[in-house]
Amino acid sequence: MTQTTPSLFEWRTTFAAVLLGIAAATVSVHEAHAESRWSVYNPQNTQTPDYAPLDVFFGAYADTKRAQTTFAYQAMGSRGAKFLNDYVSYLQSIPVSQLNRDQQLAFWLNLHNAAAMRETLGAYPTRRVEALVTGTGSAWSRKTLIVEGVPLSLAEIETDILLTEWQDPRVIYGIYLPAKAAPALPTRAFKADSVYKKLEEAAGRYVNGRYAVTKTGNNPTVSLVYQRFKRAFGDDETTMISHLQSYAKSRLARRIADAQSIGGYEFDWALNEHKPRQPSRSLGAGGVGSRGGGFGS
Repeated sequence: MTQTTPSLFEWRTTFAAVLLGIAAATVSVHEAHAESRWSVYNPQNTQTPDYAPLDVFFGAYADTKRAQTTFAYQAMGSRGAKFLNDYVSYLQSIPVSQLNRDQQLAFWLNLHNAAAMRETLGAYPTRRVEALVTGTGSAWSRKTLIVEGVPLSLAEIETDILLTEWQDPRVIYGIYLPAKAAPALPTRAFKADSVYKKLEEAAGRYVNGRYAVTKTGNNPTVSLVYQRFKRAFGDDETTMISHLQSYAKSRLARRIADAQSIGGYEFDWALNEHKPRQPSRSLGAGGVGSRGGGFGS
């Protein structure tokens, strides 16, 4: 018997109904931080959003070389834009408060990163992305997302949710910034059962790569990423240095072993893009939905 792939609307409706049913059937909804709107979670939930389409999208457009992930923005075109619009819309429909805590971390990272790529593609062919990401009126500061009825910006997801709800410095390595010197995004979506493993791996790659520490010694110069996400280190440079030392290997470890304070911050805001080389890697006539495991039709 032929099986049909559920439409985006059907999948979103079914998934939301399942989660809401779980919410009605259990009283085990917790608050990690009572003061936060985003602290509510359901530890008993076993349902998870569909991230297979995002894996397909990454497979079509992402490339990783020398610990750096780049995207073929030039190749995305209207099909890539439609996918990102539809997929971000799908993720916004998820009742995130009914996910368990690890599922929520994966959810917020994937939502942020898909929406960040959507904004970057919308600004293409910009070659430098500083104005896109920083400052009043930037794409990162606009409330372009709505989750459980709450308007959110990308910057708010970064600071008010990811860095506040998960007070773990490793989270910064999963936050996509479309700049050459930013941490490399894994080329598969974050999943609840492996999210911390992926963040740990990403932390090690970035710290020991070419962009994390650009000048060594007692007062090293480090990536602007650490200044942007300083909250992850309690706004404390000593904690930041200890973090870098804990991941540094061999030569880098020796060169920052006696570091006392941060000497400065540097960053390359060039777009992290590569030119498409193999047209066969594009999404094809069927689009992401035809290969995405239930998202779209």
